Amino acid sequence: MGVKHVRASFMQEKPVKIEITNNLNDQEKSIIDFLKKNVSKEIDSRFLYDSLSKLFAERTVRGAIASLEEKNLISTEKIARGNGSTRIIRLKS
Repeated sequence: MGVKHVRASFMQEKPVKIEITNNLNDQEKSIIDFLKKNVSKEIDSRFLYDSLSKLFAERTVRGAIASLEEKNLISTEKIARGNGSTRIIRLKS
């Protein structure tokens, strides 16, 4: 394999994303699937925690969110709500 092939493969985003999504754990897959089913492709973190509470502990979901954000599959935005704050979680395309 030549240098041009290696450079070309690093420039392509889709093969890397496919490999990353194939190696997700159950929690990460559940979050991605949940976001894909949501029409707006974004949700409030509290709604996500509540929806997945029968499958995973909140702390586990928080860890999976952090991992997905590191893998650049989702983005989060902290917003103020009432006396506290929440995060809006968005699926990246």
